[in-house]
Amino acid sequence: MRLRAILVVGVLAGLTGCPPPAPVVTDLKVSVNPTEVLADGNGTVEVTVSGAASGVTVSVRTPKGTWKDYAKSTIDIPGGNGTVTLVTCDSRLDVACSGTVRLTATGSDNSTGTASIKFLPGEQCLNLIDDDGDGKVDCADDGCLDRPCTLPGNKGTGT
Repeated sequence: MRLRAILVVGVLAGLTGCPPPAPVVTDLKVSVNPTEVLADGNGTVEVTVSGAASGVTVSVRTPKGTWKDYAKSTIDIPGGNGTVTLVTCDSRLDVACSGTVRLTATGSDNSTGTASIKFLPGEQCLNLIDDDGDGKVDCADDGCLDRPCTLPGNKGTGT
C-alpha cells in the first residue's frame, strides 16, 4: 500500500510541471461588401469579422484608407465579432491609393483572418490620361467637375 501511495504522488508531482495545453485558435472570417469601390475619399466598405472566440478582441488593420469615425488605420472590435466601416483614401490626390487593399484581422488569442478589396482609381484631372477607364480625359470626365483640370489640347485649365 505504501508503494502505491508513493507511486501516485510521484505521478501527480510530474504532471504539475507540465505546461497547460495550448488554447485552440480559430481562423477569423473577414468579409467585405462591396469588393470593389471607387477610391475617392468618400467610398465606403462594410468589413465584417466573425468566428472569434468569446471574449476575444479583434484588431483590424488596413494599409490604405481609414476607419469611419476613427480616422486611423487600425480598429479594435471588442468581443471579436462585428461590422466596421472603412473609408477609402483619395486616388485623385494620391496615385498610390488605388489597387488591391489587403485587410488583416488579428485576435487577442492570435487568431487571424484576411480579406481583400480593390480600390478603383479616380480621375487625375491634370495629367491628360483617362485614369478611371471611362473614355473621358480630365475636364471631359465627370470625376473632374468643380476641380481644376486640363482642357483638351492642353491649352489651359478649367473647372
